[in-house]
Amino acid sequence: MKPESLGLAKTIELFIHKHGKHETWQESAWQTETVLTRIPDCNLLITLGGDGTLLRAARMGAPHDVPILGVKMGRLGFLAEIEPDDWEEPLARVLNGDFWLEKRLMVRACVERPLSNIDASEIDLSALGAASATKTESKRTDREVTAGDNPLPIVDRPGGPRAIICEYDALNDVVVSRGDLARVVRIDLELDDGYLTKYTCDGLIVSTATGSTGYALAVGGPVLPPDLHNILVLPIAPHLSMDRAVVLSEGATIRMQASTDHTAMLTVDGQFVVEVQNGDNIVVVSSPHTASFIRLRSRNYFYQTLMDKLRWVG
Repeated sequence: MKPESLGLAKTIELFIHKHGKHETWQESAWQTETVLTRIPDCNLLITLGGDGTLLRAARMGAPHDVPILGVKMGRLGFLAEIEPDDWEEPLARVLNGDFWLEKRLMVRACVERPLSNIDASEIDLSALGAASATKTESKRTDREVTAGDNPLPIVDRPGGPRAIICEYDALNDVVVSRGDLARVVRIDLELDDGYLTKYTCDGLIVSTATGSTGYALAVGGPVLPPDLHNILVLPIAPHLSMDRAVVLSEGATIRMQASTDHTAMLTVDGQFVVEVQNGDNIVVVSSPHTASFIRLRSRNYFYQTLMDKLRWVG
């Protein structure tokens, strides 16, 4: 947590107390377990930080439909609504109910591994159980496989049952990539249980509209308005394979299988990294949760803000 954020957080807390009988608390967005115990009783999350802080807050707040007000403390701040040197009047408006809510689609990714490949020492269990009631659970059984002392749900798939070794929600994107070595990865892609194509590339991005201004934009993808509930699929440095972005409907099911002679990686919102083995399936669907952001600007703010950010970077 940035030192300047701590001081501003205390000032904002005092301001809120002066404007009504509101209960407040402060915590680092990286203290996930502590924050998750408090969120069910919250009406508002105020974040002080960059987009990374907002991504974390969104993943924690979305299951409880808690709206987020972002105070920009980072460099770009595509998601933040107010500035650290001009927050009193905007916050007063929020406390008086003078705002609108922007709902943004999230996606959910899980890694399914053949039971024959299960190795307890290699499984990332940190997110298992954090997400529930997902489309990827539609074929789950009551059976489990145990990795160490940890039970892993089993799904029945063509070719045999698989264990779900990790599951994450993402507001920005899910990326399957070649990892540390400068070698291509081959990714077979299925859409809604139908085979689409094989990508030979550095990686494949599955992005929300929110993520279209992030990594997806950097590799030449289209910009989608934030309230659009579509999913974007586009390759990173494709070689002799499909090189165009594909825009999918909210209800699409995306299944990826990476093959490589080294280790491929799954990255979620740039904050969680999982090693992917040959034979693993990475399944991405829309999350049952949406992220809610408090907005004070007019509803057509997005493209002007985007142009302002691009001019600032340039």
